[in-house]
Amino acid sequence: RALANAADSVAAGPLAAASNLVRAIVQSLEARSLVSDRSDTLAAGAIATFSHRLSNGGNGATDARLDLANLPGDDFDLTGLSLVHDLDGNGAVDAGEPILAPGGSLTLPAGGFADLLAEATVPNGTPPSTRAWLRLTATGAAPGSVEFNTDTVVVRAGAGTAAVLFVEKT
Repeated sequence: RALANAADSVAAGPLAAASNLVRAIVQSLEARSLVSDRSDTLAAGAIATFSHRLSNGGNGATDARLDLANLPGDDFDLTGLSLVHDLDGNGAVDAGEPILAPGGSLTLPAGGFADLLAEATVPNGTPPSTRAWLRLTATGAAPGSVEFNTDTVVVRAGAGTAAVLFVEKT
């Protein structure tokens, strides 16, 4: 409520006025971000680990559903997909860090963030110079509230080719 005081110069008396009671309501705003697309070149049989950060720039807590999946249109699919909550943010999967179930969710406080690790294996026998795409998607409750990152794995040329040494004794 606002109050105003004044002096009436004609009537030589004080004036006072009060406004109506005002109530302001601030709606919750979802403002998440997911960073960033990654790429790596690996040998067949290697494990790819991609780090991502999901941040909440909104003014209230927010839930995000998390999905990790191979994308169509590439050369092969990665196997053994897992999404890990990197509690210490060091970019490596450590003992005791939780693996998030497919379609699982995280709650982020206002101004908070979660470090995530997307892990996948390049299948043995994958031909060199082929590519795989992996997508991490964070979906919020608000309509259209979707963020995603696309990671790329390229199989190293010569990967999986064993060297042969021939020795002959004379």
